[in-house]
Amino acid sequence: MVTERMAWTIAYLLGFLLLLPAKVVVVLAQENLPVLVFNGRIVNDLGQPMEGAQVQFWQTDENGIYKHPRFNMQQGLSLVSHFQYFGTATTANDGSFQFKTYRPGIYSARPIRHIHYKVWINGSDVLTSQFYFADEQGTATQPLLLLLELFQQDDGSLHTNKTIALNMGLGGTEPITPSQTEGPFYPVVDFFHMDSDMTVLTLDEQEEGTLTESPSAMSSTTSGLSQSPSHSPRLVNTGTTTPSPTAATTPSKDSSSSVVDGSSSSSTRNETVLTALLGVALLMLPFYLLIERLP
Repeated sequence: MVTERMAWTIAYLLGFLLLLPAKVVVVLAQENLPVLVFNGRIVNDLGQPMEGAQVQFWQTDENGIYKHPRFNMQQGLSLVSHFQYFGTATTANDGSFQFKTYRPGIYSARPIRHIHYKVWINGSDVLTSQFYFADEQGTATQPLLLLLELFQQDDGSLHTNKTIALNMGLGGTEPITPSQTEGPFYPVVDFFHMDSDMTVLTLDEQEEGTLTESPSAMSSTTSGLSQSPSHSPRLVNTGTTTPSPTAATTPSKDSSSSVVDGSSSSSTRNETVLTALLGVALLMLPFYLLIERLP
């Protein structure tokens, strides 16, 4: 028979377990900082979509700070513990990919907001460049193909669409996206396994994204080619064929749904939450038994 003490104990445990996921998955919840949804597409010089390409973003947080051991931290500022700082997306069969992030801040050495990115094909980075924001001063000298137009949505988020065209030597006439310098703050960790939702950081991602002083994954700024980390897959389809008929099933470019390659991230988060729930339940069991024995 369930006693009153038992009922209150069970209610307490359920309430604690329901609140736990908010502690396991650390989510950016900063006021007045809208999510920036980047809907992109990779095509070759013929304009054909490139499936399986990997796109890497890295940027500053809203305070203008990079997560990099060589970045000179400004006095009084520190890393935002729940921002991912860098991530990787893999293109779908229609060449589409998506990032969720926040508008980066500026720092004294370069007072213009920008997002760094690389595109990897067959384990080699074929394009390194940067995106800028068309509504900011100081971007007039940047190529139009690198400027982002932002569109505010009903939910307050900012959306932008951009096609990245790669020169694959196929004789096409597609306007090629210009390359730009990598800069000194390419992440010193292998982040091919990190997802493209930079607004959500799980505890697993916090541990996996820990920086080291030996930048084994850092690329050379003189050669322009990065060492391909072990997580970078070899592509079979280079995008020279016609699009697959199943391309219509991939998320729309103006969709605000989850990221294209976010299934593995969701699985990781679910496993983390379930493991934590089980652990807490086991930890709370002795307390429950102790309460039951009290007069």
